Amino acid sequence: GKLAKKFHFSGFTTAASFIHNHISRVANELYHHPDVHLTSYRVLKVETITHDVGSKFTQYDIWLAKGIQEAYDKLPESDKKFDPKA
Repeated sequence: GKLAKKFHFSGFTTAASFIHNHISRVANELYHHPDVHLTSYRVLKVETITHDVGSKFTQYDIWLAKGIQEAYDKLPESDKKFDPKA
């Protein structure tokens, strides 16, 4: 299996911005890129595993997950609550 986590956002634009502004930054810093799935227009599922060592967990997966979680935790609460206008 992969290390996976779901993140909830107020709407599509907020979720897409999180991918662009936060996930891409953390992934590029580590040169370790997750699989990202946006569903229900506001639920982001992020999965990570290291393919080049036989699809196993490595420290890079932990660093990536931690960096993404820290970025999410810093978002304003309004970005995390459902808003039909978002």
